[in-house]
Amino acid sequence: MTGAELSDRWAPDGPHSPESVASAAEAVDGLLHYLARATAPWVRVELNGPEMYRIIGELRSGIGRLDQVLDQLAHRSTELAGDASLYDDRRDPRYPADLTAGLARDALAAARHDLRDVLA
Repeated sequence: MTGAELSDRWAPDGPHSPESVASAAEAVDGLLHYLARATAPWVRVELNGPEMYRIIGELRSGIGRLDQVLDQLAHRSTELAGDASLYDDRRDPRYPADLTAGLARDALAAARHDLRDVLA
């Protein structure tokens, strides 16, 4: 899929919905699965220098965007703390929404920290 095809399917400026956001994440997972298989040592795909440069550049760009997405999801997790329908299925008696949202926020922040090492 080209960038234009991706923009047709998931227009960056919307409209956005829970389903479109989830389907975009699913597509990212599917594309990474494809890349993992296509670049496996037993797959004989001839990649020359310019192709490798392009692939690595696109991945680096995507990882940079992932940092932004993780940051924004961490902020959304903080907002979830006030959601009375959110609970901690471990039955922790301490403010389950705050605890669960805080754990999600902290995990996303840790992922961002680890991602910085990749981008360095």
